[in-house]
Amino acid sequence: MAAVVAVVALVLAWPNSDELPVCGKSTGYDVSLRPGNQKVESAGTVTAQMKCRRLADQHVLWIGRTEIKDDSDGHPNFYTKSEMDQAGQYTELVELNAWPGGTKMQVAVCVMEEAAYKELMDSKTDDGAIVGNLPPDIVQISKPVWVTKAA
Repeated sequence: MAAVVAVVALVLAWPNSDELPVCGKSTGYDVSLRPGNQKVESAGTVTAQMKCRRLADQHVLWIGRTEIKDDSDGHPNFYTKSEMDQAGQYTELVELNAWPGGTKMQVAVCVMEEAAYKELMDSKTDDGAIVGNLPPDIVQISKPVWVTKAA
């Protein structure tokens, strides 16, 4: 019974989506990043949340940046993207082997028009990663958190 009450209280406490500010550069964001598994020998999960309301013609992206160095293609950083869902959630599972020194991750929030979104999607690699510079229309970049740490 206590669990049901807690869930109901949580639902009631969440603001109505119409009351949230529209996503945009002038918006004040509450971007939080929570690290996952801290053991270097396993994958880490990073969860981020942003409280804003996406308009129908907006693409609001989380761009995840890790410090992985990939010598095979010479790119110093690895980016992945996920379009914000209606609740503003982003979760990224970072698959890592034992990486010397551990790995940090940060996310950037991008509010994009259709043309910029299409250009970004056209830069994806075959495995779905976006490699290169972050888009110019960054709203906010989170502080880095450890996804995995060295033992």
